[in-house]
Amino acid sequence: MKILLLAGGARAGIDLFQSLLDGHEQILQFPGVIYVNQLKEILSQNSKKKIAVAFIKKYPVFFDSRKKSRERHYMLGSKKNMFYKVDKKKFIKRFVNFSKNENLYKEDKLFQNFYLLHKAYNFKHEKKKKY
Repeated sequence: MKILLLAGGARAGIDLFQSLLDGHEQILQFPGVIYVNQLKEILSQNSKKKIAVAFIKKYPVFFDSRKKSRERHYMLGSKKNMFYKVDKKKFIKRFVNFSKNENLYKEDKLFQNFYLLHKAYNFKHEKKKKY
């Protein structure tokens, strides 16, 4: 799996670029800006649950788009009356479970945690087909 971290400055069209990538099945992304200088503090927590809780606390707009007035993520859909919510408890549970089962980046614990935050956030449960 290839990992690419894109960074952009203010007023650089990063929201437009992000919206073009949104929904692609091979791309994991958060719906907004993450401040790298604050991320290290979150990712270096000593417990996986603390990492997930700290992430939710620092970025509440990722979990309820009604709190995100700047990019108008509370005005989605054709009638501009839709929004999205991510279940915080399920996010924490997925992050902790993924942390137990995956160890792609053993040499870089911070990057491993960042990757697993993305995976837990973007997780889509697919039903298994019966043959």
